Amino acid sequence: MSAITGIGTVLKKATIAVGQILSIQGPSMTRETIDSTTLDVVGGYREYITGLRDGGTLSFDMQFTKAGYQAMATSFALDETEAFSLELPDTGATKIGFNGYVTDFPLDIPINDVMSCSVSIKISGGITVS
Repeated sequence: MSAITGIGTVLKKATIAVGQILSIQGPSMTRETIDSTTLDVVGGYREYITGLRDGGTLSFDMQFTKAGYQAMATSFALDETEAFSLELPDTGATKIGFNGYVTDFPLDIPINDVMSCSVSIKISGGITVS
């Protein structure tokens, strides 16, 4: 197996590519654990069972463009999930799909750097990998 870089990764909102992406973090999936330790536990260690899974959050930084900012503002205003996907540049053309809500997208306007937005998408439900 060879290592790959993120160059060529595409983030899509439905079928439309979100442009000017600088970096992507996530999805940051987690799983709850529930303490199931009983008084007659052997060895003195707590025991756990699994609880609910959480699809987590996908965050990305993008250079500011009017079209990109408007697209994220439209998503932020929605009260229903939207379909998103990541298309990775590996030889298997891996695609990670999920539904989510845009929950945060602050605009950063520095004095000596490019304007950018840091967008957060809260994943609702699970993810698919194909």
